Amino acid sequence: MSHATGMLPKAPRSLYLRRLAPTTLPQRGQQAKAPWPASLGLAWLWPLAILLGGCVTPKQFGGPVPFRNQHPAQLTALRMDPQSARPLPKGNTRLRVDLAYSSIFLEGTGSGNSWFMDGEILRSGLKVRHGLGHGLEVWGELAMALTGPGFLDDFVENWHDAFGLPNQNRDQFPKDVWRVEAQKGGVTAWEMDRTDGALLDLPLGLNWNFVPMTAEQPWALTARVATELPTGNQERGFGSGGFDWSLGMVGEYRYEAWSFTAHAQHTFVHTPDPADRAGLDFRDVTSAGVGAETALAEHTFLLMQILFDTSTLRQLDFDRVSDPQWTLWFGLRHHMGERFAVEVGFGEDLSTDGPPDFTAWLAFIFELGGGED
Repeated sequence: MSHATGMLPKAPRSLYLRRLAPTTLPQRGQQAKAPWPASLGLAWLWPLAILLGGCVTPKQFGGPVPFRNQHPAQLTALRMDPQSARPLPKGNTRLRVDLAYSSIFLEGTGSGNSWFMDGEILRSGLKVRHGLGHGLEVWGELAMALTGPGFLDDFVENWHDAFGLPNQNRDQFPKDVWRVEAQKGGVTAWEMDRTDGALLDLPLGLNWNFVPMTAEQPWALTARVATELPTGNQERGFGSGGFDWSLGMVGEYRYEAWSFTAHAQHTFVHTPDPADRAGLDFRDVTSAGVGAETALAEHTFLLMQILFDTSTLRQLDFDRVSDPQWTLWFGLRHHMGERFAVEVGFGEDLSTDGPPDFTAWLAFIFELGGGED
């Protein structure tokens, strides 16, 4: 990844290299070890969140933030976002404008195959949910991607150093680069192009809240099914080239000033034609996650989430791309009245391989309609 022209100057590369003795520099494809497990670097945020949360009786829970893993290959697979198990009232519509900006870096080789990703991705989405009544709702999302070298390299390296998180050898590679490429047997099997804007595949889904939450029963269950239309350009890396299908469940439980959510799903993935021609099969993806939400003030909510995904690139058959991917997320949602809210958040990879190094999140939420529960 890189700095855009005119951005803050790069810190001298020697500033990062001198932190490792010359005899301990990792070889290409090896992982530099963090001083402690990556997940412990941010562990102090959890007790802080618990201390700050629960101090205000909330008037409206909004459900988890629809964070997702922005690994380039994972973006081609359908993913049903984390959400509340409570459906929208009949006739109500929720519009979301989501912006997720990720700094990505990962390289490695194994089993005669290789993977390299270096750059930054902005995924923007317009998502619509509509309540049909009887616990049913439909949803869809129009999403686009912008890719390029970016400007977050020094920030991410300093962020990782501050919390003892692994830098994945990123300081040993040039920063003025956009490259995302999978090779199988020495042949390029799949890559994502640099673009100023590209349409992604279009997901459409149906939710059924078959166990509703009531005053006497503080928990709910919702079943979900979705497909994804192949609207993205598979030759440039922005789509699967076929229909993905996904089945899943969402659960929600309220306890005093807290709301807890959990979800699980399995997606049947279509392999893009470029990968198929090279003999690389994109594998199905299983995803899960848990989240907690509580009020910091009357209209301001704190959200904490952990997400898990299996890798769609498992056939490359080496740990750096085959291992499951974990991400930790923190967010704030502020309601500006009953029909408008703003979200900010950030995500960090908990696993040393796979997910983006850092993701910043901004979203705007609009509520339309006046249906009743």
